[in-house]
Amino acid sequence: MVYAVETSRLWLERLAEKHAEDYYEIVTGEESVRWSVAAPLENVAQAQSHIKTLLDQPEADKFAILLRPDSDTNKESPKMIGIVGTKAKPELAYTIHSEYANKRYMTEALNAFVGPKGIFWDLPDRKHIQTLKCQIDPDNISSLKLVQKIGAREGERRLKAYPLHRDRGPDGRISRDKFRDLAVWWVDRPQPWSDVQGREAPSMASD
Repeated sequence: MVYAVETSRLWLERLAEKHAEDYYEIVTGEESVRWSVAAPLENVAQAQSHIKTLLDQPEADKFAILLRPDSDTNKESPKMIGIVGTKAKPELAYTIHSEYANKRYMTEALNAFVGPKGIFWDLPDRKHIQTLKCQIDPDNISSLKLVQKIGAREGERRLKAYPLHRDRGPDGRISRDKFRDLAVWWVDRPQPWSDVQGREAPSMASD
């Protein structure tokens, strides 16, 4: 099997319907549900249908994050532990199975996807994209730390920008006072080393 990206602990490959079972586990995990705008999926069939919908968006890119097996035994069916990719806007999006959170797997995956040598920047249909937006709930501290680790720059804060599914009332509605802020961050296309070398050093204050 040839993967799009290989790191020390992970493989990345295009998301496909074959990932439906692992995808279902990921998006119904505690952390994913906590920050979800939509209602949780109810079964693997819904997960497969959701993947089909994602794959029908030509302007978006979705990659499965696969855990490299310790031996040759499970090489044919490595465990999918997360998703990294873009929405059509373009906007960076990612999530990881709760069991594998806080183990630097997502940092590794994000660097492989949009880091200095990230695969996204070399995709043939994405070479015109200079920056990716990333919108994060200010209370989602782990996600904020992640984008800082990959060198994202902080942007504006959108007030009362979106609702969470968990805030829905018995009637299925969400009152306006439950809407939450979004912190906007930007991940820029890495600059060629030649461009960086050619820049003049910034002037330093004498005092």
